[in-house]
Amino acid sequence: MSRMNNTDLEYMVEPLPESLYSFIWNIDHLSEEEEDQYIMKIVHFKNQTRQSKSKRHFDSEELRRIISFLSYSQRFLRKIMGC
Repeated sequence: MSRMNNTDLEYMVEPLPESLYSFIWNIDHLSEEEEDQYIMKIVHFKNQTRQSKSKRHFDSEELRRIISFLSYSQRFLRKIMGC
């Protein structure tokens, strides 16, 4: 990667070709319920991955707490960021 003259940029971002415009969707943001489900799916997937690699996995109570913490932290960050 080469630097552009007189800038701190590492690289330039090129515009998206018009032929790809039909693949862009603006879903705005997830509802709290959808976000909670998404977090739950990610956490469960990661837990199963850990279990399949013979690493310690989390029990159901630990999973519930992790999911609750992540959901709360997302809401907190949106609140303080004004989103």
